Amino acid sequence: MSLSAGVHASASSTGTSSLATASRTTQTTGSGLYVGFAISDGVQTFSSLVDSFSNTWVQIGTEQVSATFTRQRTYYCANANGGAGHTVTLTTTGSGPCSMWFLEVATTNGAGLVLDQQAQNTDTVSPFTSPSITTTVADELLVSMHMENSSNGLLNHAESTGFTVSVGDDVTDGDTLWAGQSATRVVSSIATYNSSWTVSGGGTSSGPRIWIASFSETAVLILSAQQQGINNPMIGRRYV
Repeated sequence: MSLSAGVHASASSTGTSSLATASRTTQTTGSGLYVGFAISDGVQTFSSLVDSFSNTWVQIGTEQVSATFTRQRTYYCANANGGAGHTVTLTTTGSGPCSMWFLEVATTNGAGLVLDQQAQNTDTVSPFTSPSITTTVADELLVSMHMENSSNGLLNHAESTGFTVSVGDDVTDGDTLWAGQSATRVVSSIATYNSSWTVSGGGTSSGPRIWIASFSETAVLILSAQQQGINNPMIGRRYV
């Protein structure tokens, strides 16, 4: 069993109370979904997170309020319905700058995923590094999010510990938006992992919050022929 990074998208606005990602085509059933977002502290509070296939979203950890005026949250869906035209919509009370990143975690057995470990912190010195997490399952997919306020120009985000950034989803304009990026990493052994980010482009990073989470594929019970005998009239039948 293994997981892989599926489709992804980001969305950002200099001022809104309803932010939606561009549509993507996700697995019809059995994938996992992950969303992280930053909204403006003082003018916005979280109201709802929904998607176009009416999936159930579970918050990871608790909302974090940054000293740089953002409120940040991450959510996941363990076993999603999907298909063409899949969008995610964030709604807030109050209007302000906000940014959101969406990731699909594709499964091979179509049974969804399990959240294993998660952590987050604020780091003020580059490289900006997440807390370490120790996985409990060998085959897992790690997700990292870098979300922040910045100033004085653009920020291009790069990860240096083996994560693959979501190409096209980098929100770089920290002067008018909450900047950030998402990334994933597939691992195959139980070990301790973290993520580490750097920025370039001339902007000044202001103490980003770094999130990390690990997911494993939901186990599927495969019964032996003898165990399935109760549902198979040919097993255990005597012939004379």
